Amino acid sequence: MSTTPSPSRQPARTVPIGRVLKAHGLSGALLVDAFGETLASLESGETVMVVLGRAVGGAATASTARRFTIRAARALHGISVLVELAEIESREDAAGLRGAELQVERSRLPPLDPGEFYRGDLLNLEVVKPGGEPLGRVHAFLDLKAHDVLVVRDANRETLLPMVDDVIREIDVAAGRIVATPHELEDTRSPAPRLADRRRSRSRGRSSVGRAAPGA
Repeated sequence: MSTTPSPSRQPARTVPIGRVLKAHGLSGALLVDAFGETLASLESGETVMVVLGRAVGGAATASTARRFTIRAARALHGISVLVELAEIESREDAAGLRGAELQVERSRLPPLDPGEFYRGDLLNLEVVKPGGEPLGRVHAFLDLKAHDVLVVRDANRETLLPMVDDVIREIDVAAGRIVATPHELEDTRSPAPRLADRRRSRSRGRSSVGRAAPGA
């Protein structure tokens, strides 16, 4: 019996670049936890997608996303960026965006280096052990000091996979699959494939996931 190969998975059209921490001031500004340097580089008139109702890096639905126009974006201390959106003019409106993820079009980001991945490309990828046993799908990401972590879920469990070589054995975005050998989170190994645009505080310029994966 012949089988038809599954189509290649296309890279995500938008990439996460930050998460809203809280409202700032009285005029509707947002304090945002930036995943990399892209957010602070946005200029007035550029647009971002604001995605509500999910964990950072989790799968979004069309009903949770809305496009906003940047009025200003300015880097503060650490990894925080102060963002003003043209459509948000009060503290109350800004407070309603707490926890939202900011995303930009992939075309706004620099090309990836070999071995780098944006978070959006890894979302919902199937994760299996080397022998083929399924672990679930990538649901979200955690940012730890030493490395990024994939949050993998199936119907019955949640598995946390550090982005290190001894855990992440293979990432094949086109095939929609990650091969991983689970280890304890505290077992810190050498970095694995990198997630592009990690936090500025961890490296200058673009950083990565493992370098493994936020967005820009």
